Amino acid sequence: MRSILDEATDPWGIKVNRVELKNIVPPKDIQNAMEKQMRAERERREQILQAEGQKQSQILVAQGEKESMILRADGEKAGPHHGGRSRSCCYSPGERGHGRLLETPQ
Repeated sequence: MRSILDEATDPWGIKVNRVELKNIVPPKDIQNAMEKQMRAERERREQILQAEGQKQSQILVAQGEKESMILRADGEKAGPHHGGRSRSCCYSPGERGHGRLLETPQ
């Protein structure tokens, strides 16, 4: 411990001769304030994570819908060339925003 202190204080020309460790318990009102602050910080981070998750989910849904429309348009252009059968695609959001395109014969 002394070598770490010497290394940290040498640039200022300070020499630490004695270190005393104490168990310091802050007053109850300060402990309560610290707990409230930590709780508020956790709730803030949770709200941010939920908002980011919703944003990502909406982006993925929009991308899936866009791909579905593109595939549907491509299918309508090429309709008669596929044995006379028309096909349709739709986007299924799935769990956690991981969706997939479903092709359904009509």
